[in-house]
This record gives sequence, structure tokens and C-alpha cells, in this order.
Amino acid sequence: MCFLPENISGYTYEQLFGNADWALCRAKETGRNRYVFCDCLRRYETWNLDDAKVEDVDARYLHNDIISTAFEIFEKMNNFSLAIHLLLKVIGYQFDLDRITVVRTDVKGRLAGKQYQWCAEGIPGALDVPGSFQKEDFLTLFHSYDEYGTTVLQYDSMHRYSEGARNLLMQGDAKTVLYAAMYQDGSYTGAISFVVCKEKRYWSEKNRRQLGEVTKLISIHMAKNPSMNALTRGASNLLEYDSLTGLISFSRFKEEVERQIVGELADTYAVIYTDFENFKYFNQQYGYRSGDQLLKDFCDAVMENMKETDVGDIYFSRVVSDQFILFQPVGEVSALVEKVERVNREFCRQQMLWHPEIRARVRSGIYVIDASCESASAAIDAANYARKQILPSSLHMAFLYDEKLAKQHEMEKQTLNGIELAIKNHEIEVYFQPKVRLSDDTVAGAEALSRWHREDGTLMEPDLFIATLEKDGRIVDLDFYVLEQVAAFLSKCREEGRKLLPIAVNGSILHARDAHTVEKMPGCAGPVWPGSVTHRGGTDRDGHGQRL
Repeated sequence: MCFLPENISGYTYEQLFGNADWALCRAKETGRNRYVFCDCLRRYETWNLDDAKVEDVDARYLHNDIISTAFEIFEKMNNFSLAIHLLLKVIGYQFDLDRITVVRTDVKGRLAGKQYQWCAEGIPGALDVPGSFQKEDFLTLFHSYDEYGTTVLQYDSMHRYSEGARNLLMQGDAKTVLYAAMYQDGSYTGAISFVVCKEKRYWSEKNRRQLGEVTKLISIHMAKNPSMNALTRGASNLLEYDSLTGLISFSRFKEEVERQIVGELADTYAVIYTDFENFKYFNQQYGYRSGDQLLKDFCDAVMENMKETDVGDIYFSRVVSDQFILFQPVGEVSALVEKVERVNREFCRQQMLWHPEIRARVRSGIYVIDASCESASAAIDAANYARKQILPSSLHMAFLYDEKLAKQHEMEKQTLNGIELAIKNHEIEVYFQPKVRLSDDTVAGAEALSRWHREDGTLMEPDLFIATLEKDGRIVDLDFYVLEQVAAFLSKCREEGRKLLPIAVNGSILHARDAHTVEKMPGCAGPVWPGSVTHRGGTDRDGHGQRL
């Protein structure tokens, strides 16, 4: 308690609050159901800053609102490392801290290490060597974060943690540590620890909120490091809601879903990724105002159907333009697919009454979260992949990411991630399929075919990787590689005095869209080129194909 006698003035609310906070600390130290009076109205001065000790810091930073100060520091300093060290120092002095550490956490590898650190004079550093932790201890800490993304640990109340976790979380003779969670792109990346070593500290709700907000700001600028962007761009990431629909922002959505997945609370949930076919054409036909209204109507339709779901957390957000993402509880998977299909069809039916000239069509990909899912990004990616399986000719408006699709998705990712190294290491083997004259059974030429001889000894047929590379555009690299191998083979045949026969090489239509393909081909084929190039799929819209 802090008592302000009658006719006494000159004290601010913050000063009186500081006095009361000091008294609260003393009361808690003496046991439960105790109270303590502040014995001096100027007691708050023991919590205030001694400006003489921080001559290298702008005096304004020591007294201004910490959020405004953080914005200003990041705006004025174009070097992130200098900015973060200055900001940590200012926070340390403003909040009378002994140490602040930006802790990066590898959840999968179960390691935590220091990235940035500030220590008050005479206070030892911490986490000089990365420490490991157990899954159970991480979940205990993760679930303790409050609405501001903070949690407070006291040195004498760590019974919920293992001995190893206690040593890791309360390093350097810490008495009280406030941890504020960090997220980047919706993924949990660690926390900032605000440490008091001298005595126990009981943090006010206001201070926890401030430190939670400044931690979010630091996370945003860390994501942009090393190339700092304008402050206004960083500020836009702090928006919590979509301005058009009123839904939570996509970054906030990912953060909330990440909490559920990392905290192992999402095993009865699904992620549904939805978009509109030909939305761009709808805008052109009816105008952007009507397009915006269409998106709002869809939000209303989804939320109206969510009234049936009264168990568990639900998060709904607009990803970008006409793309939406929903996180909701799931019971029977088949029932969920049927419900999404029904909602989409009913919405499209109603819209076609208003816009009969356009075939309104909504597509939704559904991913039911399982134990193997490690992050919100992975869940969103899976649902989006399922959505892309719905072609314009498809009769369905909902598609489930099942085990078969998961294997296909994994194969595509392996293909895209491994093709560059496969070409470099000559894992792509070129075979020649002969072309035989029916008149005399002699070989008239050949067609070059590629097979991927993978590092594990398996042979991948072209049907398993050609289409993936075609969609991604990296088929061009494969085509030139095959072309080089064919040219090398023909050169060798010429050197050995063999008869040169034409060899057909398949090529993507993407070559026809590149004006420089013709110039590149002689460089691959060299002086010998008795071959032909055929193309796979598409049309020669730019006319470059005629030059081939």
C-alpha cells in the first residue's frame, strides 16, 4: 500500500504506483495474507534512473514511452546490430533490469542460445554456450505465456521444471525473469528474457504489456535484418486486423495457430484454405467495389456456419486478395469435407442469382492436423496444396489432404529441392531409345530419354518429376542438361568415326517463350548437332518457337 496524505501534492500516478509496487514485493516476501505500507513517499526514486550513469544514451529515451522509443531507434539507425544493442540498454535502464537476452530457440532440435545480450555493470552474462531442454519443460513454459505473450518466473517457484530447465531458464543468479515470446512469420522463434538479479520483482500488467509489445517490434525488425526497411513498412506488420473484412490479420492467424501446434493442442483441428476461381475477371466485369462485397459476403457465410461449432478455438483470416484461411475443430473428417463442400456450393448458388453472367466458384483445400505437423506454415502449405488440386473441370469444391496426396506433395518437394544437386552430380542419366525403319529394320535415329538415378539407388521415372519441374519452371535446366549430354555423345561418336544419326530431344514450351533460347542452344550442342527438338505442352504465344 502507498498512502498519500491530504494536502500533499507533486507526485504522479506512476510514482505512487512505483511505491505501491515496492510495498507489494516486501509483502510477498513475508508470506501469504500480509500487507506492507510504503515507508517513504520518495521510495520510487530507488527505482528511477540515474542519468549520470548513462551518458551515452539520449536522455529522452530514458523517460519516453518505450514503444515510441523503440520505433525511433529502429527508424534512425540503419544498422540493426547497433539499434538492438542500444534498445536493450534503454529497456534495461528504464525498467531497472540487470540483464536482457534475446534467446533463439530451435524447437525441433531442442536447443536455446544467446543471440543478443545486454548486462548492467557488474552483472555476469548468461547462455554463453547454447543449452538443451526437454520437450515437457518447453511445453510448460510455452503454455504459461499470457495474453501479452509474457510469463514471469521466480527463482523460488520453479518446481514445475526439471533441474536442467531451472538452470537454463534462471541463469546468472537470476531472482526474477520475465520471458516475452518472439514470433517470425507466425513461427515461434524464441523469447527475450528480462532479468532481475538483485531481488524478486513482481511485474505489473502494464509493464508486461509494454515488454510484450516491444518484443513484437524487435521480432519484426529481426525478420528484416540485415536490410532494414522503412519504419512504416514495419508498422504495417503490427496491424492486428484486415481492413476490408475485419478478420484477424494473416500474421496474427499464423501466430495463434503456431501456439496451438507447438503447444500440441491442435490434434483435433483442421486448416481450410479457400479461394475464388477467376476473381480477377469478376473485378473487371463488376468493379472492385462489387469484388470487395463478394469477399465480405463470403466471410459472413463462413462465420454464419461457424455458429454450429461451439467447441474449441476458431481463427479465420484473409491471406491476400481472394484467399482465406480457417482454423477450426474437426470431428469426423468426412463430415467436415461434406460441410465445406455444402457451404461453398450454397454460397456460389446465391452469388449466381446476383451475377448470372459469371460462374461463381469457390475452391477449398482441407488439411487435418496430425502429430507430424511441426508448424503453422506446414499446415497452411498442406491445405493450400490440396486447394490447388481442384481444377476448373473438377466437380468438387473441396479437396482433402490425405495420405496419398501427402506422398505426392513430399515427392514434389524432394524433386524441387533435389534437382539442382542431381544435375550437378550427374544423377540424371540419359538413355537413347532407337527409332527403327520398318522397311529394313535399321536404326534411323533415336530419342533422348532421362531417368533420375537417385542417391539411394532407386530409379525415378520421368512421369514422377517432369510434370513437377514443368510447373515450377526448372524443366528448362533439365532440358539444357539433356541437350548437353546428347551433344557430348554425338561429339564422341564423331571422334570415334561412327556414323552420326539424328537424336530427338524433348523440350518444354517454356523455351519457346524465351527469346534467347536459340542463342543458348549452339553453346550446348557445340559444332555437331544432327538433332531435333520437340516440345511438351502449351502454345507458342510469343513466336519464339518458330525460331527453334
